[in-house]
Amino acid sequence: MLVVEISTHTDSRRKLFEIIGQLQLDIDIKHLYFSNINPEMTVATHYHKKKTEWIAILQGKAEITIGSETHITTKPILVEVPVNRWHSVKNIGPGQLQLLGIGNQPYDPKNPDVFSEE
Repeated sequence: MLVVEISTHTDSRRKLFEIIGQLQLDIDIKHLYFSNINPEMTVATHYHKKKTEWIAILQGKAEITIGSETHITTKPILVEVPVNRWHSVKNIGPGQLQLLGIGNQPYDPKNPDVFSEE
């Protein structure tokens, strides 16, 4: 599991997250989404056949599972989710978990490339 801590810069105006630039990753961004996950909720375990996904945890306490590896964090991190790897994200903190998702394939609601355990 590739896990990289995200650099943050805070001043009286804001908190800035440097998500991709610092890492020198060659990411072809085709899908970008933001999600608030409620306490004790899990984004269901699933995988993608075509899409590599990067999950940026921006705020909150997260339990991220990719394959058989689990990582718990309260720090801003970026996690790579390779193609065909089961993964889930659970909010294990008391407040909202803020997540930014980055994909290298565009989202197609008619063919979403999301396969779950069901």
